[in-house]
Formats: sequence, C-alpha cells, structure tokens
Amino acid sequence: MKSTDRIGSLAVPDKPWRVQVSGKRAIREDPWRGRTYVAKFHPRATHAFRVDAPDSVAEEIDEALGRAAMYARSSESLGYPHALFRAHQDLKIPVQERNFTRLSLFEGLRAEGLNETEIRSALDYHEVLDGLSRR
Repeated sequence: MKSTDRIGSLAVPDKPWRVQVSGKRAIREDPWRGRTYVAKFHPRATHAFRVDAPDSVAEEIDEALGRAAMYARSSESLGYPHALFRAHQDLKIPVQERNFTRLSLFEGLRAEGLNETEIRSALDYHEVLDGLSRR
C-alpha cells in the first residue's frame, strides 16, 4: 500500500484521490463481496488509506469517499476521518498488552505467509496515530 500511496500522490498532487486495488492477495477463506481501494482524503494529507467497501457501497464509492473526506479535515490528523482518530485515541490498549498482542499478530500473519515488510506496512498508520497523541 505504501507504493500505491506514493505513486498516487505523485500522479495526483494536491488533490484527494482513490484507486481500486481489488484482487490483491487477502487473508480470507470465504469470498468477500466488495471492493478494496486506496484513498487519500485530503490534498495535504501525508498518508493514503485502505478502504474496504461492500458491493452496496462500492456502487456509489465516489459519494461514500467524498462524505468520509468531509470528516478528514481535523488538524489532529489531517486526512484521516476525525471520528476514527478519536476512537483510536480513546480505545488504545496499554503498551505492554499492545506489544504482546502485536507479537502474536506478527506470528499469526507470518504463519499465513506475509513477510515482515507487508505486516509492518499494514500497521504503520496506527503507529503514526500513536505518535500524534504523544505531542
């Protein structure tokens, strides 16, 4: 996803954007009826985000992402929907529990065939959010 974020931001500078990435490898045993996107919600955002949309939403994805973008203007986390940022802050688990859970998650994802780079890139933005709360 990092490469999609970087390429998208270079191709469409200073504007929100989205690209469909459905069909990539996913850890699911049953077929999922939806589409996956990478979206940048604000022109000055530093990150783009994975968005999983069920088919009923995917049919109107521009409207759905446009509505999400309206809530991604907070200076606390520019480009990330503010309600999700607040939920992350309010529901954070203690550091020791987080580290244990993270280690267990890494081991489980490695067992599923993901390498460390893939795992870390999936978790990176939560680390960014944690850093923002320490300011």
